[in-house]
Amino acid sequence: MPGLWVISIKDSVRDEKAKPLFECWVYPFGWSQDSDWIYAFGTGPDPDNEQEEIMIVSVEDGGVRDSFKLPFENVNVSTMSPDGKTFGCIVWEAQSDVWVVKNFDPELK
Repeated sequence: MPGLWVISIKDSVRDEKAKPLFECWVYPFGWSQDSDWIYAFGTGPDPDNEQEEIMIVSVEDGGVRDSFKLPFENVNVSTMSPDGKTFGCIVWEAQSDVWVVKNFDPELK
């Protein structure tokens, strides 16, 4: 099963004990300014969740601090603004739209 991994690029040695922060279908698309959190979208760590959502995931323990359920499916290529307040993505549908979520990470200044 796919999962969300954090891997150090300091050296090329693989840590055999390394585990994903959580296992699910997930796509990371950015980091918080302090590098303590990863912005990601996917179904999240809850195995009963089938709806895609945007998540703020702790690099330390994989905990999800906040999430936002997406009002559509077929999300591709996404980005977060540097201040963590605006999310942009491509939605693959018969008619393309661009959606913006403002103030997603209100703890950032």
